[in-house]
Amino acid sequence: MRKVIIVMSKSFISKVIIFLLMFSVVFRSMPVYATDTVSKKKVRVGWYNSDHFQEGFSDEEIKHGYSYDYLQNISSYTGWEYEYAYGGWTDVYNALLNGDIDVLAGVSYTDERAEVINYPSIEMGTEAYYIYKLANNEEISSSDISTLENKRVGTLRNNLMTEYFEKWIAESGVRCIEVFYDDFQARDNALLNGDIDAFIAVNNNVEVNSGFSPVVKVGESEYYLAVAKNRTDLLEELNFAIGKINESNPYYTDSLQLKYFMS
Repeated sequence: MRKVIIVMSKSFISKVIIFLLMFSVVFRSMPVYATDTVSKKKVRVGWYNSDHFQEGFSDEEIKHGYSYDYLQNISSYTGWEYEYAYGGWTDVYNALLNGDIDVLAGVSYTDERAEVINYPSIEMGTEAYYIYKLANNEEISSSDISTLENKRVGTLRNNLMTEYFEKWIAESGVRCIEVFYDDFQARDNALLNGDIDAFIAVNNNVEVNSGFSPVVKVGESEYYLAVAKNRTDLLEELNFAIGKINESNPYYTDSLQLKYFMS
């Protein structure tokens, strides 16, 4: 039998090696998505209504918003299957503290909260807090904050924006009357009905043509997809997923910000 000897040039061998290295790098950098072969883990999500952030307030309604897209992307890496628990902000936040739900989006960081809930290593976004009035209210002026003196300002219980508001009151010397609500819708309706003169809100949740006008900024912070204290397993998976998302698209949250709050 005749032996066949294949002679390859050094340049050809070099090209093959380069191709294999490039293939290896590309393959390793591709996101690893959960497939049907991965066992689904039920994850209970607290769901409060917030314009552009979390919309669709029942299982029958189509869900939409920044938080929804974010959660779906996390699920593509973790295989999480969501069950939604609906309520006002105070309701779902307390449910997170009690372990009745597993995760809650839009939770700002404080040292006190970090003792009772888990935060992932990377935030899901940033937000600024403003005092808003009705655009046609001429009694309150953005050029003169003293016009807020003794005005009734609506805010939420158990929310960091309230802490920033109270700090702003102390620093500015403007005495406002705080009126507390358990959810965003009740706060908004109170302003529209004339029960309060202004409210504290996140800039991301107020549209330019909403009929609400900003008066003064009282603070800003980062917010997270928080995890119940006893679900360290979910925290580990969440950190893994966030890391993969940032590797594949470092500007992912910027794109969500542009999609839902700047369009």
